[in-house]
Amino acid sequence: MFIKDEIKRLMCGLFMRLCKFFPIEEKIVFMSHWGSSVGDNPKALFDAFRKLYPEYKCIWLLNDPIYVEGAEVFSPRTLKSVYELATARIWVDDFRKRAWVSKRKGQVYIQSWHGGLAIKQIEADVEDKLTPVYVRDAKHDSKMIDYLISGCKWSTDLYKRAFWYDGKILEFGMPRSDIFYKPNEDIKTKVKDYYSAGKDVSFVLYAPTFRSNATLEHYNLDYNAILKAFRDKFSGDWKVIVRLHSNIKYLQDQIKYNDMVLNGSNYPDINELIVASKVLITDYSSCCFDAMEAGKKVFLFATDAEEYKKDRNTYFELTDLPFMLAESNAALIRNIEEFDEDDYQNKVDRFFSEYQIYDHERSSEEIVKYVMDSI
Repeated sequence: MFIKDEIKRLMCGLFMRLCKFFPIEEKIVFMSHWGSSVGDNPKALFDAFRKLYPEYKCIWLLNDPIYVEGAEVFSPRTLKSVYELATARIWVDDFRKRAWVSKRKGQVYIQSWHGGLAIKQIEADVEDKLTPVYVRDAKHDSKMIDYLISGCKWSTDLYKRAFWYDGKILEFGMPRSDIFYKPNEDIKTKVKDYYSAGKDVSFVLYAPTFRSNATLEHYNLDYNAILKAFRDKFSGDWKVIVRLHSNIKYLQDQIKYNDMVLNGSNYPDINELIVASKVLITDYSSCCFDAMEAGKKVFLFATDAEEYKKDRNTYFELTDLPFMLAESNAALIRNIEEFDEDDYQNKVDRFFSEYQIYDHERSSEEIVKYVMDSI
């Protein structure tokens, strides 16, 4: 398998070099989560480019090509996608590009990454736990980047230390977080319509991260008990949306869905789910910070905290975060019962101040204008 992959990489690299005999065109190639979705920071930047520079042709690379308004769509596993990359003025991505990808003079690469504040350690900070192929790709990717995007002082310091990168960092905020600072009632309605939920329904979003063994062994949330706890504490009608990390999205059918437990893994934008939910439950995912910015209640549910820390290690002690931590369903129910809104908000305010978060409602447009003015 390794030899076959290396042959494919070699062929793609050679074809990309041949494509460089074609002129660069005024077009932008977007990719998110290795082609798994139209989402995250690239989607926010796509919307900003379409609004501010409609004359630019937009292209999305997607594993399962779907219709995207305002863009052409190609599979990243085709030579056509290689040609588009080789002849595009701008690339926008939030994951690492492969080592066979080569940038030419006159092209601009915006790397937005796929997270701001991070709980689990990443890149050079866990180099010994990464595959040699990934490290090779990551170092090559960093050499090509023109602009790396930061949402807070903490992230800027992380990029300088752990991303094998010494180029320009745009401290304008994370594009995907713009949504949290704008009026968003239409998004709440959109999500409720998607799930055919009544206007009085409240959502709990359960969005844990993946484990290195790629199983759902520790995704043992007691949905019925948790929903009862939210009804008892906050009253009203509650449902839970379960969204798996993109790395294990293919395991979604192992979860038993019903009228109260809804599948969120196929929904295109997790931040829209956060906006539409009143509560987020996660473990080690950085989406806890997104939900915090969105003004949502956040609970941590991590039944394998010590095991996970040994495997991946974390930047934060979970108990130092503004969120109540539970290592069992019983403890999570107690945390829901004892939740204090004022105490939670005070902790969140202190966290915002300490980590100097830059996010605001126009970061996408500010980044696009800055890049275009620099070209």
